[in-house]
Amino acid sequence: MLKISVANRFQLRIASEFGGIFRSKNGTDIHYIGGVFHHMVHDVHTYFGNIFITSKERFDAYCEWLFDILFEVECRVDISSYDNYCKRLFGFLSEFLLTVYIAKQNLSTYECMVGMSGEKHETRVLRESLAKCFANGDYQKAQSIFMESYAKRPDILMEASDITGELHLCMQVISTCSFEQELYGHNLLDMIHDYHSLMEFCHRLNEIVNHFLTGTESAADISWLKKSTALSPKAVDIAIQMFCSDEDLKENVFSKICSHLKDF
Repeated sequence: MLKISVANRFQLRIASEFGGIFRSKNGTDIHYIGGVFHHMVHDVHTYFGNIFITSKERFDAYCEWLFDILFEVECRVDISSYDNYCKRLFGFLSEFLLTVYIAKQNLSTYECMVGMSGEKHETRVLRESLAKCFANGDYQKAQSIFMESYAKRPDILMEASDITGELHLCMQVISTCSFEQELYGHNLLDMIHDYHSLMEFCHRLNEIVNHFLTGTESAADISWLKKSTALSPKAVDIAIQMFCSDEDLKENVFSKICSHLKDF
C-alpha cells in the first residue's frame, strides 16, 4: 500500500557530510547512525525539498521523530559563529533525514515530478558575473568569482540550484581556458566571448563526446568538429573526462575526435 508521495529522487553532484550520534529526549539511542544513516550519508541520491504527501498519522509520526532529533542537535551545536548559509543546517539536515526515515521505515513511495518556476537569485547573479568575465576574456577572474561563490554556497551546483546546468558548463569553460592558455598560449575566450555562444559550444561538444562514447556519432557531429576553429584537443580531453572513467575508451574516443579537428 502507498505510504507517501515524494519528489523524484535525484543524484547529488556534491557529497553530503553529516555525522555524529543522536539520542532522543527520553535517552533512547536512535540507531540510524550505525546502519541506514551511515549508508545513506555516503550515498549520492536523496529526496530534495523536504516535501511529501501522506496521511496525518504518518505525518505526525515523522514530525515527532524528526524534531526529537533536531532539538537534540540544537542542544549540541553552537551556530553563533556560522555564516548565514551554514546556519541553515537544521533545514539541510531535516531534508536529508526524510530519505533516511523513508528507508528505515521501509515505506512504499510514489515519486513525483517537481517543476521549478525559475532559478535561484544567487544562481542568476553568479551566472551574470561569469558572463561579464567571459565577455572581457578574463577566465582567471571568472574562476575567482566562482570559487568564492562556491565557498559561500556549496549547493550552487546541485540540480535544484543549477537547473539549466549552465554553471557546470561555466566550470568547463574556465577549466578549458586555463589549460589551453598554459599549453597553447591562447584560449577559447580569444575566439568566443558571448556567454550564450559559449554555452552552445560546450553543450554541442559534450553532446558529440557522448555520441562518440556510445558509438552513435553522426555525419553532422563530424562536420561540426571539422568546421570548428575554436575547438582544441585539450577541450576535447576535458569534455571526455567529464563523462568517462574507462581509460582505454577515453583514449580511443580522444583519438577519433581529434582526427577530425582543425589545427588550434
